[in-house]
Amino acid sequence: MNETQARPNPLIILDRAEKLLNETYTTTRRYPKVDRYVLAADTRQAAMEFLRLIIRAEKKYYKKTTLQDADIVLEEIRHLYRYAYQLHYISPKRYEIMSRLTTETGKLLGGWIKQQRAK
Repeated sequence: MNETQARPNPLIILDRAEKLLNETYTTTRRYPKVDRYVLAADTRQAAMEFLRLIIRAEKKYYKKTTLQDADIVLEEIRHLYRYAYQLHYISPKRYEIMSRLTTETGKLLGGWIKQQRAK
């Protein structure tokens, strides 16, 4: 596989990681004040860390461990949103939007990980 064929996937996932971060900031603004500095901050920090890991993976030659770390952080984000939904901090519609976004991002990440394993 030449480099031009391998490049679009990281660029798409970078776009998704940025969208996830933007949506996370929009969503966590609605959290109650009591958890704005705990649960909301943890969720924002995880989304920022996910974006950082995707940027690092794109720039590194050996990407496998960085991509695995990104996969772990994405799973943390999923659980944080599930917990916020259980606490009724986000609406069912908002939870569905965030769940769909994390699932789509996870599929892209999984494809990238699979591609790196084949190398």
